[in-house]
Amino acid sequence: MVQIQKIRSRQYRCFILRFMVWYLLTFAQQIYAQADPNNPQSSPPQPIQNTQNNQSSMESVLQKSVSAIDADLGRLVSHAKQKIMHGEAQNAFEILSKEEMKGAGILGFDYVFGVAALESGHQSIAIMVLQRAIDAEPDFGSARFQLAKAFYQVGDNEQAKYHFSVLKKQTLPEKVSNQVDQYLKSIQIRAAKYQTQKRAYLALGVGYDSNANASTSDEFFLSFPLNDENQKQSSPFYELELGGHFSQPITFNSQWYVDGRLNQRENPSIHLVDQTGFNFGLGYKYNWSDKVLDVKIGYLYQLLDDSYNRDSPSLQLSYFQPINSVVNFKVNLNASQQRFQSDIDIRDVDQFSTSLGLEHHPEKSQYSMGFFVVYGEDDATNSISPYGNNKLGLQWIYKKAFNEKFLMTAALGHLNVDYDGDVPFFGGHRKDHQNIGMVSLYWLDVPGKNWQIKSQFSYLDNSSNVALFDFQRLEAVLSVQKSFE
Repeated sequence: MVQIQKIRSRQYRCFILRFMVWYLLTFAQQIYAQADPNNPQSSPPQPIQNTQNNQSSMESVLQKSVSAIDADLGRLVSHAKQKIMHGEAQNAFEILSKEEMKGAGILGFDYVFGVAALESGHQSIAIMVLQRAIDAEPDFGSARFQLAKAFYQVGDNEQAKYHFSVLKKQTLPEKVSNQVDQYLKSIQIRAAKYQTQKRAYLALGVGYDSNANASTSDEFFLSFPLNDENQKQSSPFYELELGGHFSQPITFNSQWYVDGRLNQRENPSIHLVDQTGFNFGLGYKYNWSDKVLDVKIGYLYQLLDDSYNRDSPSLQLSYFQPINSVVNFKVNLNASQQRFQSDIDIRDVDQFSTSLGLEHHPEKSQYSMGFFVVYGEDDATNSISPYGNNKLGLQWIYKKAFNEKFLMTAALGHLNVDYDGDVPFFGGHRKDHQNIGMVSLYWLDVPGKNWQIKSQFSYLDNSSNVALFDFQRLEAVLSVQKSFE
Protein backbone atom coordinates (compact mmCIF):
# COMPACT_ATOMS: atom_id res chain seq x y z
CA MET A 1 0.00 0.00 0.00
CA VAL A 2 2.81 2.40 0.89
CA GLN A 3 4.55 1.67 -2.43
CA ILE A 4 1.32 2.39 -4.35
CA GLN A 5 0.97 5.73 -2.54
CA LYS A 6 4.55 6.69 -3.46
CA ILE A 7 3.94 5.81 -7.12
CA ARG A 8 0.74 7.87 -7.16
CA SER A 9 2.57 10.76 -5.50
CA ARG A 10 5.31 10.70 -8.15
CA GLN A 11 2.71 10.53 -10.93
CA TYR A 12 0.93 13.53 -9.43
CA ARG A 13 4.18 15.53 -9.21
CA CYS A 14 5.05 14.66 -12.82
CA PHE A 15 1.58 15.82 -13.91
CA ILE A 16 2.08 19.15 -12.09
CA LEU A 17 5.49 19.63 -13.72
CA ARG A 18 4.16 18.86 -17.21
CA PHE A 19 1.27 21.29 -16.65
CA MET A 20 3.65 24.10 -15.60
CA VAL A 21 5.85 23.54 -18.65
CA TRP A 22 2.80 23.50 -20.96
CA TYR A 23 1.36 26.67 -19.41
CA LEU A 24 4.56 28.72 -19.65
CA LEU A 25 5.37 27.58 -23.19
CA THR A 26 1.80 28.44 -24.27
CA PHE A 27 2.16 31.88 -22.68
CA ALA A 28 5.53 32.36 -24.41
CA GLN A 29 4.04 31.41 -27.79
CA GLN A 30 1.29 33.98 -27.31
CA ILE A 31 3.85 36.71 -26.59
CA TYR A 32 5.89 35.62 -29.60
CA ALA A 33 2.81 35.72 -31.80
CA GLN A 34 2.06 39.26 -30.67
CA ALA A 35 5.61 40.32 -31.52
CA ASP A 36 5.76 38.50 -34.87
CA PRO A 37 5.63 41.02 -37.74
CA ASN A 38 3.92 38.39 -39.90
CA ASN A 39 1.03 38.21 -37.43
CA PRO A 40 -1.77 40.51 -38.61
CA GLN A 41 -2.62 41.31 -34.97
CA SER A 42 0.78 42.85 -34.33
CA SER A 43 1.94 46.28 -35.43
CA PRO A 44 4.65 46.09 -38.11
CA PRO A 45 7.94 47.73 -37.13
CA GLN A 46 8.93 50.97 -38.81
CA PRO A 47 11.36 50.51 -41.72
CA ILE A 48 14.93 51.52 -41.06
CA GLN A 49 16.38 54.32 -43.14
CA ASN A 50 20.01 54.53 -44.16
CA THR A 51 21.28 57.52 -42.20
CA GLN A 52 24.12 58.21 -44.62
CA ASN A 53 22.12 58.07 -47.83
CA ASN A 54 18.54 59.05 -46.95
CA GLN A 55 18.44 62.77 -46.26
CA SER A 56 14.63 63.03 -46.22
CA SER A 57 14.35 60.68 -43.22
CA MET A 58 16.75 62.80 -41.21
CA GLU A 59 15.04 66.04 -42.21
CA SER A 60 11.68 64.57 -41.15
CA VAL A 61 13.02 63.64 -37.73
CA LEU A 62 14.62 67.07 -37.31
CA GLN A 63 11.46 68.96 -38.24
CA LYS A 64 9.32 66.95 -35.86
CA SER A 65 11.60 66.73 -32.84
CA VAL A 66 13.88 69.78 -32.96
CA SER A 67 12.45 72.65 -34.98
CA ALA A 68 9.02 72.23 -33.43
CA ILE A 69 10.59 72.73 -29.99
CA ASP A 70 13.31 75.30 -30.72
CA ALA A 71 13.65 76.84 -34.18
CA ASP A 72 17.17 78.17 -33.56
CA LEU A 73 18.35 74.77 -32.31
CA GLY A 74 16.73 73.14 -35.34
CA ARG A 75 18.69 75.35 -37.71
CA LEU A 76 21.90 74.58 -35.79
CA VAL A 77 21.29 70.83 -35.98
CA SER A 78 20.54 71.10 -39.70
CA HIS A 79 23.83 72.96 -40.17
CA ALA A 80 25.70 70.26 -38.22
CA LYS A 81 24.09 67.60 -40.39
CA GLN A 82 25.41 69.30 -43.49
CA LYS A 83 28.88 69.31 -41.90
CA ILE A 84 28.66 65.53 -41.34
CA MET A 85 27.58 64.94 -44.94
CA HIS A 86 30.63 66.91 -46.16
CA GLY A 87 33.05 64.91 -43.99
CA GLU A 88 33.42 67.52 -41.24
CA ALA A 89 32.13 65.38 -38.37
CA GLN A 90 34.56 66.81 -35.81
CA ASN A 91 33.33 70.31 -36.55
CA ALA A 92 29.72 69.14 -36.24
CA PHE A 93 30.56 67.44 -32.94
CA GLU A 94 32.08 70.63 -31.54
CA ILE A 95 29.04 72.67 -32.60
CA LEU A 96 26.51 70.34 -31.01
CA SER A 97 28.49 69.54 -27.86
CA LYS A 98 28.07 73.19 -26.82
CA GLU A 99 24.29 72.83 -27.07
CA GLU A 100 23.92 69.46 -25.33
CA MET A 101 22.34 70.90 -22.21
CA LYS A 102 19.63 72.45 -24.37
CA GLY A 103 19.13 69.62 -26.85
CA ALA A 104 19.61 66.48 -24.74
CA GLY A 105 16.47 64.35 -24.84
CA ILE A 106 15.24 65.79 -28.16
CA LEU A 107 15.25 62.89 -30.60
CA GLY A 108 16.62 64.69 -33.67
CA PHE A 109 19.37 66.44 -31.70
CA ASP A 110 20.47 63.22 -29.97
CA TYR A 111 20.57 61.35 -33.27
CA VAL A 112 22.68 63.91 -35.19
CA PHE A 113 24.91 64.55 -32.17
CA GLY A 114 25.44 60.79 -31.76
CA VAL A 115 26.35 60.36 -35.44
CA ALA A 116 28.75 63.30 -35.23
CA ALA A 117 30.39 61.81 -32.14
CA LEU A 118 30.71 58.39 -33.78
CA GLU A 119 32.08 59.72 -37.07
CA SER A 120 34.64 61.90 -35.23
CA GLY A 121 35.95 59.06 -33.03
CA HIS A 122 34.12 59.86 -29.76
CA GLN A 123 32.55 56.42 -29.43
CA SER A 124 31.82 56.52 -25.70
CA ILE A 125 29.84 59.75 -26.10
CA ALA A 126 28.12 58.34 -29.17
CA ILE A 127 26.98 55.29 -27.18
CA MET A 128 25.54 57.42 -24.41
CA VAL A 129 23.70 59.79 -26.76
CA LEU A 130 22.41 57.17 -29.22
CA GLN A 131 21.25 54.97 -26.35
CA ARG A 132 19.23 57.94 -25.17
CA ALA A 133 17.69 58.22 -28.63
CA ILE A 134 16.55 54.59 -28.88
CA ASP A 135 15.31 54.69 -25.29
CA ALA A 136 12.99 57.45 -26.45
CA GLU A 137 12.08 55.70 -29.70
CA PRO A 138 12.94 51.94 -29.80
CA ASP A 139 11.79 51.63 -33.43
CA PHE A 140 14.20 54.34 -34.63
CA GLY A 141 16.25 51.91 -36.72
CA SER A 142 18.83 54.43 -37.96
CA ALA A 143 19.79 55.35 -34.39
CA ARG A 144 20.02 51.68 -33.39
CA PHE A 145 22.22 50.97 -36.42
CA GLN A 146 24.63 53.73 -35.43
CA LEU A 147 24.57 52.56 -31.79
CA ALA A 148 25.41 49.01 -32.86
CA LYS A 149 28.34 50.37 -34.92
CA ALA A 150 29.58 52.32 -31.89
CA PHE A 151 29.53 49.22 -29.69
CA TYR A 152 31.32 47.28 -32.43
CA GLN A 153 34.05 49.91 -32.69
CA VAL A 154 34.78 49.82 -28.95
CA GLY A 155 34.93 46.01 -29.01
CA ASP A 156 31.71 45.32 -27.09
CA ASN A 157 30.68 42.43 -29.31
CA GLU A 158 27.77 41.29 -27.15
CA GLN A 159 26.01 44.66 -27.20
CA ALA A 160 26.77 45.15 -30.89
CA LYS A 161 25.40 41.70 -31.70
CA TYR A 162 22.27 42.38 -29.66
CA HIS A 163 21.41 45.60 -31.48
CA PHE A 164 22.27 44.23 -34.94
CA SER A 165 20.07 41.20 -34.15
CA VAL A 166 17.18 43.50 -33.21
CA LEU A 167 17.60 45.28 -36.55
CA LYS A 168 17.45 41.96 -38.42
CA LYS A 169 13.90 41.53 -37.13
CA GLN A 170 12.88 44.80 -38.78
CA THR A 171 12.12 45.53 -42.44
CA LEU A 172 15.47 46.70 -43.81
CA PRO A 173 16.50 48.12 -47.16
CA GLU A 174 18.66 45.56 -48.94
CA LYS A 175 21.84 47.62 -48.66
CA VAL A 176 21.44 48.11 -44.91
CA SER A 177 20.48 44.45 -44.43
CA ASN A 178 23.71 43.41 -46.15
CA GLN A 179 25.71 45.74 -43.90
CA VAL A 180 24.08 44.25 -40.80
CA ASP A 181 24.89 40.73 -42.03
CA GLN A 182 28.53 41.73 -42.56
CA TYR A 183 28.78 43.11 -39.05
CA LEU A 184 27.24 39.99 -37.53
CA LYS A 185 29.61 37.78 -39.49
CA SER A 186 32.55 39.86 -38.36
CA ILE A 187 31.43 39.54 -34.73
CA GLN A 188 31.37 35.75 -35.12
CA ILE A 189 34.92 35.82 -36.48
CA ARG A 190 35.99 37.95 -33.54
CA ALA A 191 34.41 35.49 -31.13
CA ALA A 192 36.62 32.71 -32.50
CA LYS A 193 39.68 34.76 -31.53
CA TYR A 194 38.65 35.40 -27.93
CA GLN A 195 41.43 35.03 -25.42
CA THR A 196 41.34 32.56 -22.57
CA GLN A 197 39.53 34.15 -19.63
CA LYS A 198 41.06 34.01 -16.16
CA ARG A 199 39.67 35.59 -13.03
CA ALA A 200 40.23 35.21 -9.31
CA TYR A 201 38.70 37.09 -6.42
CA LEU A 202 38.96 37.52 -2.67
CA ALA A 203 36.01 38.69 -0.58
CA LEU A 204 35.66 39.66 3.09
CA GLY A 205 32.32 40.20 4.80
CA VAL A 206 30.80 41.01 8.18
CA GLY A 207 27.19 40.71 9.19
CA TYR A 208 24.46 39.78 11.64
CA ASP A 209 22.21 36.70 11.67
CA SER A 210 19.11 36.82 13.90
CA ASN A 211 18.76 33.01 13.87
CA ALA A 212 22.12 31.47 13.01
CA ASN A 213 21.03 27.90 13.81
CA ALA A 214 17.63 28.22 12.04
CA SER A 215 15.71 27.02 15.11
CA THR A 216 12.45 27.71 16.88
CA SER A 217 12.14 30.34 19.58
CA ASP A 218 10.07 27.93 21.73
CA GLU A 219 11.62 26.61 24.93
CA PHE A 220 9.60 23.38 24.91
CA PHE A 221 8.52 20.87 22.26
CA LEU A 222 5.88 18.24 23.10
CA SER A 223 6.41 19.16 26.78
CA PHE A 224 10.15 18.40 26.52
CA PRO A 225 12.63 21.24 27.24
CA LEU A 226 14.89 22.21 24.34
CA ASN A 227 18.61 22.79 24.87
CA ASP A 228 20.37 25.91 23.62
CA GLU A 229 21.46 24.23 20.39
CA ASN A 230 17.83 23.67 19.41
CA GLN A 231 16.61 27.15 20.29
CA LYS A 232 16.95 30.32 18.26
CA GLN A 233 20.35 31.97 18.70
CA SER A 234 21.45 35.22 17.09
CA SER A 235 25.06 35.96 16.24
CA PRO A 236 27.30 38.37 14.41
CA PHE A 237 29.42 36.66 11.78
CA TYR A 238 32.35 37.22 9.51
CA GLU A 239 33.17 35.38 6.32
CA LEU A 240 36.04 34.91 3.92
CA GLU A 241 35.70 33.69 0.35
CA LEU A 242 38.29 32.86 -2.30
CA GLY A 243 37.20 31.94 -5.80
CA GLY A 244 38.20 31.78 -9.43
CA HIS A 245 37.00 31.16 -12.98
CA PHE A 246 38.78 29.90 -16.08
CA SER A 247 37.24 29.57 -19.54
CA GLN A 248 38.63 28.48 -22.90
CA PRO A 249 36.88 28.92 -26.28
CA ILE A 250 36.39 25.76 -28.31
CA THR A 251 34.73 27.34 -31.35
CA PHE A 252 33.38 30.82 -31.99
CA ASN A 253 30.11 29.88 -30.27
CA SER A 254 31.16 27.40 -27.58
CA GLN A 255 33.50 27.21 -24.61
CA TRP A 256 34.36 25.07 -21.64
CA TYR A 257 35.00 26.50 -18.21
CA VAL A 258 35.95 25.59 -14.67
CA ASP A 259 35.20 27.51 -11.50
CA GLY A 260 35.79 27.00 -7.80
CA ARG A 261 35.04 28.64 -4.48
CA LEU A 262 36.34 28.18 -0.92
CA ASN A 263 34.43 29.96 1.82
CA GLN A 264 34.58 30.15 5.61
CA ARG A 265 31.91 31.62 7.90
CA GLU A 266 32.45 32.09 11.63
CA ASN A 267 29.65 32.74 14.14
CA PRO A 268 31.26 33.89 17.42
CA SER A 269 28.06 33.35 19.45
CA ILE A 270 27.32 29.81 18.24
CA HIS A 271 30.30 27.97 16.76
CA LEU A 272 28.40 24.74 16.12
CA VAL A 273 27.08 26.26 12.86
CA ASP A 274 30.47 27.60 11.66
CA GLN A 275 30.67 26.59 8.00
CA THR A 276 33.53 25.76 5.68
CA GLY A 277 32.57 24.94 2.11
CA PHE A 278 34.31 24.03 -1.12
CA ASN A 279 32.49 24.25 -4.46
CA PHE A 280 33.89 23.05 -7.78
CA GLY A 281 32.32 23.11 -11.23
CA LEU A 282 33.20 22.01 -14.75
CA GLY A 283 30.94 23.26 -17.51
CA TYR A 284 30.26 23.66 -21.21
CA LYS A 285 28.44 26.61 -22.77
CA TYR A 286 27.07 26.72 -26.31
CA ASN A 287 25.59 29.75 -28.11
CA TRP A 288 23.63 29.70 -31.33
CA SER A 289 21.73 32.67 -32.66
CA ASP A 290 20.50 34.35 -29.44
CA LYS A 291 20.08 31.09 -27.52
CA VAL A 292 22.41 29.85 -24.77
CA LEU A 293 22.75 26.32 -23.36
CA ASP A 294 24.91 25.75 -20.27
CA VAL A 295 25.68 22.32 -18.79
CA LYS A 296 27.70 22.01 -15.59
CA ILE A 297 28.93 19.22 -13.31
CA GLY A 298 29.45 20.38 -9.74
CA TYR A 299 30.64 19.14 -6.38
CA LEU A 300 30.16 20.55 -2.86
CA TYR A 301 32.06 19.52 0.28
CA GLN A 302 31.01 21.11 3.58
CA LEU A 303 32.23 21.17 7.18
CA LEU A 304 30.29 22.29 10.25
CA ASP A 305 32.35 23.42 13.25
CA ASP A 306 35.48 21.95 11.59
CA SER A 307 33.90 18.49 11.20
CA TYR A 308 32.63 16.81 8.04
CA ASN A 309 28.92 17.48 7.53
CA ARG A 310 27.95 16.60 3.95
CA ASP A 311 28.99 16.43 0.31
CA SER A 312 26.95 16.72 -2.85
CA PRO A 313 27.72 15.94 -6.52
CA SER A 314 25.37 17.70 -8.94
CA LEU A 315 24.40 18.14 -12.57
CA GLN A 316 23.02 21.52 -13.66
CA LEU A 317 21.49 22.58 -16.96
CA SER A 318 20.25 26.03 -17.97
CA TYR A 319 18.72 27.32 -21.18
CA PHE A 320 18.09 30.90 -22.30
CA GLN A 321 16.13 32.07 -25.34
CA PRO A 322 14.82 35.53 -26.33
CA ILE A 323 11.16 35.49 -27.33
CA ASN A 324 11.25 39.03 -28.65
CA SER A 325 13.33 42.15 -28.08
CA VAL A 326 12.10 42.61 -24.50
CA VAL A 327 11.08 39.14 -23.23
CA ASN A 328 13.37 36.18 -22.52
CA PHE A 329 12.54 32.57 -21.61
CA LYS A 330 14.72 30.85 -18.99
CA VAL A 331 14.76 27.34 -17.56
CA ASN A 332 17.09 25.77 -15.00
CA LEU A 333 17.32 22.09 -14.05
CA ASN A 334 19.35 20.69 -11.18
CA ALA A 335 19.90 17.11 -9.97
CA SER A 336 22.07 16.28 -6.96
CA GLN A 337 22.79 13.78 -4.21
CA GLN A 338 22.90 15.08 -0.63
CA ARG A 339 25.00 12.76 1.54
CA PHE A 340 25.48 13.51 5.24
CA GLN A 341 27.86 12.22 7.90
CA SER A 342 27.11 8.73 9.15
CA ASP A 343 25.32 9.65 12.39
CA ILE A 344 22.77 11.80 10.53
CA ASP A 345 22.60 9.88 7.23
CA ILE A 346 18.85 9.59 7.82
CA ARG A 347 18.81 12.98 6.02
CA ASP A 348 20.35 11.59 2.79
CA VAL A 349 18.22 12.49 -0.22
CA ASP A 350 18.39 12.56 -4.00
CA GLN A 351 17.28 16.02 -5.13
CA PHE A 352 15.71 17.30 -8.32
CA SER A 353 14.64 20.90 -8.86
CA THR A 354 13.65 23.14 -11.74
CA SER A 355 12.69 26.74 -12.29
CA LEU A 356 11.26 28.16 -15.49
CA GLY A 357 9.77 31.46 -16.41
CA LEU A 358 9.89 34.71 -18.33
CA GLU A 359 12.11 37.76 -17.89
CA HIS A 360 11.01 41.17 -19.12
CA HIS A 361 13.69 43.75 -20.05
CA PRO A 362 12.17 46.93 -21.57
CA GLU A 363 14.45 48.68 -24.04
CA LYS A 364 13.65 52.10 -22.58
CA SER A 365 14.73 51.10 -19.08
CA GLN A 366 17.79 49.88 -17.22
CA TYR A 367 15.89 47.21 -15.32
CA SER A 368 14.66 43.66 -15.81
CA MET A 369 11.95 41.71 -14.02
CA GLY A 370 11.27 37.99 -14.08
CA PHE A 371 8.60 35.60 -12.82
CA PHE A 372 9.45 31.94 -12.32
CA VAL A 373 7.70 28.75 -11.25
CA VAL A 374 9.82 26.58 -8.94
CA TYR A 375 9.36 22.84 -8.49
CA GLY A 376 11.47 20.25 -6.70
CA GLU A 377 11.45 16.95 -4.92
CA ASP A 378 13.71 15.19 -2.41
CA ASP A 379 13.63 11.39 -2.49
CA ALA A 380 14.91 9.96 0.80
CA THR A 381 17.38 7.10 0.36
CA ASN A 382 16.36 5.51 3.67
CA SER A 383 12.88 3.98 3.75
CA ILE A 384 12.34 5.14 7.35
CA SER A 385 13.49 8.71 6.71
CA PRO A 386 10.93 11.52 7.14
CA TYR A 387 12.96 13.95 4.98
CA GLY A 388 11.51 13.08 1.58
CA ASN A 389 9.38 15.93 0.22
CA ASN A 390 8.17 17.85 -2.81
CA LYS A 391 8.24 21.62 -3.32
CA LEU A 392 6.20 24.02 -5.42
CA GLY A 393 6.50 27.79 -5.45
CA LEU A 394 6.78 31.11 -7.25
CA GLN A 395 9.67 33.56 -7.49
CA TRP A 396 9.92 37.21 -8.57
CA ILE A 397 13.33 38.73 -9.43
CA TYR A 398 14.04 42.40 -10.14
CA LYS A 399 17.32 43.95 -11.33
CA LYS A 400 18.03 47.64 -11.71
CA ALA A 401 21.13 49.53 -12.92
CA PHE A 402 20.98 53.08 -11.60
CA ASN A 403 24.23 53.89 -13.40
CA GLU A 404 27.37 52.06 -14.51
CA LYS A 405 28.60 51.61 -10.94
CA PHE A 406 25.48 51.20 -8.81
CA LEU A 407 23.23 48.15 -9.22
CA MET A 408 20.41 46.58 -7.26
CA THR A 409 18.77 43.15 -7.25
CA ALA A 410 15.67 42.13 -5.31
CA ALA A 411 13.77 38.87 -5.00
CA LEU A 412 10.55 37.63 -3.42
CA GLY A 413 9.47 34.03 -3.23
CA HIS A 414 6.93 31.66 -1.75
CA LEU A 415 7.53 27.91 -1.45
CA ASN A 416 5.26 25.12 -0.21
CA VAL A 417 7.16 22.07 1.08
CA ASP A 418 5.06 18.94 1.56
CA TYR A 419 6.91 16.15 3.35
CA ASP A 420 6.13 12.52 2.56
CA GLY A 421 3.35 11.31 4.82
CA ASP A 422 4.52 7.69 5.00
CA VAL A 423 7.04 8.48 7.75
CA PRO A 424 5.69 11.24 10.04
CA PHE A 425 7.61 13.91 11.96
CA PHE A 426 6.81 13.20 15.61
CA GLY A 427 3.44 11.71 14.74
CA GLY A 428 2.40 14.40 12.24
CA HIS A 429 2.44 14.97 8.48
CA ARG A 430 4.86 17.90 8.20
CA LYS A 431 4.06 20.81 5.89
CA ASP A 432 6.17 23.97 5.61
CA HIS A 433 5.40 27.30 3.94
CA GLN A 434 8.35 29.56 3.21
CA ASN A 435 8.23 33.28 2.44
CA ILE A 436 11.55 34.70 1.28
CA GLY A 437 12.73 38.24 0.58
CA MET A 438 16.14 39.59 -0.44
CA VAL A 439 17.66 42.92 -1.50
CA SER A 440 21.27 43.34 -2.67
CA LEU A 441 23.10 46.57 -3.52
CA TYR A 442 26.34 46.60 -5.54
CA TRP A 443 28.90 49.37 -5.94
CA LEU A 444 31.23 48.45 -8.82
CA ASP A 445 34.81 49.71 -9.14
CA VAL A 446 34.53 51.19 -5.64
CA PRO A 447 36.88 52.11 -4.02
CA GLY A 448 38.95 51.38 -7.17
CA LYS A 449 39.09 49.37 -10.36
CA ASN A 450 38.17 45.68 -9.96
CA TRP A 451 36.80 46.31 -6.48
CA GLN A 452 33.21 45.74 -5.43
CA ILE A 453 31.20 46.58 -2.32
CA LYS A 454 28.04 44.58 -1.66
CA SER A 455 25.30 45.07 0.91
CA GLN A 456 22.66 42.35 1.26
CA PHE A 457 19.56 41.95 3.41
CA SER A 458 17.51 38.74 3.46
CA TYR A 459 14.52 37.44 5.39
CA LEU A 460 13.08 33.93 5.72
CA ASP A 461 9.80 33.01 7.39
CA ASN A 462 9.47 29.22 7.62
CA SER A 463 5.98 28.44 8.88
CA SER A 464 5.55 24.76 9.80
CA ASN A 465 2.80 22.67 11.41
CA VAL A 466 5.59 20.98 13.39
CA ALA A 467 6.60 23.64 15.93
CA LEU A 468 10.22 22.48 16.06
CA PHE A 469 10.70 23.72 12.48
CA ASP A 470 8.73 26.96 12.77
CA PHE A 471 11.12 29.92 12.71
CA GLN A 472 12.04 33.31 11.24
CA ARG A 473 15.47 34.51 10.18
CA LEU A 474 16.86 37.93 9.29
CA GLU A 475 20.37 38.37 7.88
CA ALA A 476 22.39 41.45 6.92
CA VAL A 477 25.91 41.44 5.48
CA LEU A 478 28.39 43.97 4.09
CA SER A 479 31.25 42.61 1.98
CA VAL A 480 34.20 43.91 -0.01
CA GLN A 481 35.57 42.00 -2.99
CA LYS A 482 38.76 42.40 -5.03
CA SER A 483 39.07 40.74 -8.44
CA PHE A 484 42.30 39.78 -10.20
CA GLU A 485 42.35 39.23 -13.96
